[in-house]
Amino acid sequence: MKHSIFYFLLISLLISKNNIAQSDCKKNIKQAEDFYTAGEFDNCIQLTTSALKNCFYSKKEKEDAYQLLIKCYLETDNILEADKYAKKLLNNNPNYELKENNNFEDYNRLIKKFSVHPLLSIGLRNTALRPNFKTTKVFSVLLDGVDYNAPYVTTKTLLMYYGWIEFEFIKNLSLNAEFTGLNMEYERRFNKSNWNLSYNEKLSFLEIPFYLKKYFLTTKTIFPYASFGLSYLGLTKATANAQLDYETQSSITGEKQSTTIFENNINIISQRSKSNFLGLVGAGIGFRFKNFGLFIDVRYYKGINNLTQTSNRFNNNVLLNDYFYIDNSVVLNKFEGGICISYTLKNSVKKIK
Repeated sequence: MKHSIFYFLLISLLISKNNIAQSDCKKNIKQAEDFYTAGEFDNCIQLTTSALKNCFYSKKEKEDAYQLLIKCYLETDNILEADKYAKKLLNNNPNYELKENNNFEDYNRLIKKFSVHPLLSIGLRNTALRPNFKTTKVFSVLLDGVDYNAPYVTTKTLLMYYGWIEFEFIKNLSLNAEFTGLNMEYERRFNKSNWNLSYNEKLSFLEIPFYLKKYFLTTKTIFPYASFGLSYLGLTKATANAQLDYETQSSITGEKQSTTIFENNINIISQRSKSNFLGLVGAGIGFRFKNFGLFIDVRYYKGINNLTQTSNRFNNNVLLNDYFYIDNSVVLNKFEGGICISYTLKNSVKKIK
């Protein structure tokens, strides 16, 4: 019980001392403002820098202190120190709004010499995309009446989530990268008299788009942009299902008999290119409020390399001999529209004039 009372008194004493210290810190800034008003700039500088070093100030209180120091250093023609604290002011609050009517011209001119823009941002992107597998060269098995130009049909619009990072190394020009897992599938159908083949394939990728984005500023908060770059698709899984329906006729009775054979979960990753690249172009519009951003855009991805591993095209004997199936040469294209929310982790503050 005695120990509990002792700890309670100790904590109360510490809180009381902290409250007194914080009260003194607030009084220091008020005293510094009085020094500035009276033209005692050296006293103002000494008291304010000491207070910043020894007190815990809120973001707004730091802003007031930095403004006071900038004005003092300008009054005493110490431009280097004024520059230093102008940069500290903007690092403390990258969204600082200059109220020109409340300040003298030298102060306004100094703040305008600095450029502030997001340097490093992260976000989450949600997209709706439609893949398209385009045949570039047709291959066939010697089977009369079968059209091996059968298209690679995708029936689903996919909803995807991407992790996103942006590095704006030059104002209005940034390098972007995203990361996601991507699953898609397609089917092909082959028909002739008394013979039908259905082929379905599921593919899994790790996708990493990386691209440049160019902003075109219209206002401080609204800006259209264009993007161009590459997307890397690393294949992690490829499985297929095949079903063949056909009719045979008895040579003795002349009766027709329907037969169905099927094979599921055929591993065909060795017949696919594990590394695939797509060129991308896009356009969109962004909105920023302080450190938060919202981006809405559309993109088109154009396949660069063949998705089919040409050297292994004839290696799957089950598909080739039992189902008379063979792949064409194809590239993967896709169109997507998306929306991204972001948060700026770090801003760039540079003197440009």
